Amino acid sequence: MRRRYVLLPLLALASMTAAGATPPVEGAWGTPGTRLTLWAERGLIEEGCAEIALPPVTLTADGRFTVTGRMIAYAGGPQDADAPPREIPVIIVGRLDGEVMELAIDQRGAERRTLTLRQGFRGKIIRCL
Repeated sequence: MRRRYVLLPLLALASMTAAGATPPVEGAWGTPGTRLTLWAERGLIEEGCAEIALPPVTLTADGRFTVTGRMIAYAGGPQDADAPPREIPVIIVGRLDGEVMELAIDQRGAERRTLTLRQGFRGKIIRCL
């Protein structure tokens, strides 16, 4: 009988944690040349010569987030189909304010890039030539 009394409080605690957790953000944002799509289980930033894979994005109470992603940069011209893509770690700091998503993308050895994306905007992406 003692086990039941220990298990019940643990189950109650687990359900409170799950109920209070913020769900991942889902949706699509864009700007000319860039698209961001977020699903519950992952995210993807697409640009002309690169894409960045993201983990699920959850917001703080003030709409901010920080995630670590993996960028794959492409080059124009012929590619070796057997060569594995070179993944570059990036840190993305963002803020969602209504329909506007602001991103700052940090990559080692490169200057910080900032993007302002609008929800529902389907930017045209021209792939590397």
